[in-house]
Amino acid sequence: MNLRKFKIENWKFWILFIFLIKIIVLSFFFYKATQSNYEINGLAIIHNDFSEFIEPCNQLLERGKYALKDSNEPYMGRLPGYGFPYLIFRLLFSEFISIQLTVLSQIILSSFAIYALGLIIFFLTNNKKYFYFIIFIFPIFFFFNKEDLFTGPASFSYSAFTLHLFFLQQYFKHKKNKYLLISGGFLTWLFFLRPFTLVFIGSLIFSIIIKRNFKIKHKVKMMIFLFLPFVLCEFVWTTRNYLNTERFIPLQDSYVPGQRFDYTVGCGINCTAKYSVLEVRKLIVSWGGNSNWFIPGTEMHWFFNKKKESDGEYTFLKKNIFSKGFNKDSLQNLKSIFLASFNQKINLEERKKIDRKILQKSRKFKNIFKENHPFQFYFTSYMLRFKNFLLINPTTDWPGESLKKSSLTYKIFKFFSIVIYYIVTISVLILTFFDYKSIKKETLINYCVMSNIILIITFVAFIELSTFSYYITGFISSSIVLLFYLSNKIKTI
Repeated sequence: MNLRKFKIENWKFWILFIFLIKIIVLSFFFYKATQSNYEINGLAIIHNDFSEFIEPCNQLLERGKYALKDSNEPYMGRLPGYGFPYLIFRLLFSEFISIQLTVLSQIILSSFAIYALGLIIFFLTNNKKYFYFIIFIFPIFFFFNKEDLFTGPASFSYSAFTLHLFFLQQYFKHKKNKYLLISGGFLTWLFFLRPFTLVFIGSLIFSIIIKRNFKIKHKVKMMIFLFLPFVLCEFVWTTRNYLNTERFIPLQDSYVPGQRFDYTVGCGINCTAKYSVLEVRKLIVSWGGNSNWFIPGTEMHWFFNKKKESDGEYTFLKKNIFSKGFNKDSLQNLKSIFLASFNQKINLEERKKIDRKILQKSRKFKNIFKENHPFQFYFTSYMLRFKNFLLINPTTDWPGESLKKSSLTYKIFKFFSIVIYYIVTISVLILTFFDYKSIKKETLINYCVMSNIILIITFVAFIELSTFSYYITGFISSSIVLLFYLSNKIKTI
């Protein structure tokens, strides 16, 4: 096929092309989801935190209160980034149709984002082959394509960051302030989708400040236009929170609902974010374990697994993490208490009593591990956190069978997605140190590097409860841009 007749600037053609490929791929994912234990609403796969994202929007329209169902308390548990598109649809349509339109908008926006990603790389390298590679390969083998079907912030956040990068790059190319405003608008939406992306603002400010050929006046003007949408939206959100609670809440009232150390609206008995679960996850992270409960084989998955005969599947039980006062029996006892906390038959006071016991035991075992394995606690665990955060099988949470049990077609599909994932991840980690002088010269590239570094440090060193989904936001697009940019640099040396 002669690709020359399909001009790169023909955005309508390419976005339609990407969209149609995505529909085919997503149809396969949807079929797999129907064969699994997913909650499906029309064409949407319901996210675990779905009610926290959209229920406040429903209540705002029905009762005039941005709150959870059956609650009069103003809701501040999640920033309203995901609910914003849904609310626009909900003003005109029923809840069911609004959900379908929200998912459809995720697919459309991610199609725009992939096209924008191809353009960024083309503008930076002037290599059309790179553009075509992005357009043809990534709609098929992008390991998080499935997120376009889920009612959660992952898809929108990837698209928002990519489009933020694209319009920032357009500013550097055309020097028009409108591109800074649009770029800042997408960055603001990204923040309201994923509040931890506040760290990107710091890396962006740093990248602008160190740009030597920009005058101070120019740098100040750039930051005003970039961060004006953020300041305005944050002002509205913070003011709303203060008027409702008389407290200064610029983000949300807790990292996760369970950090309040009590049952709250939106985080009841079966909530995987209740405070007793969080304490067990912190215990697991102390030895570098994987605290993601939804991935088979992880330590946290073991705590939720009621089958004793399946203990042989969990290799961590054979590791050198035990000592006097904290052995396999004590961990098994903690698991029994943990499972009992989800018992629907016990009353609220008894449940709270069990949760407090879980909290006490988890903290006790964590301290025992720290005293007896200081090197593992202060060093090895962080290396393992890095592995759990980045060096994983990205297809683990795909709908359908595991890699071993998958059909040949699904195995091949997963294999190529895994290969692309590791090519991007490993190559970028290595190439970033190849030519730092070139990285410093290009503000967009320096910003991508700084964002990656800060994201890794934040979730490996400081935040105990990170999951792979955080990698999708920011790191993916910036890593792909870096990979092709640095590869092109090496090629031209």
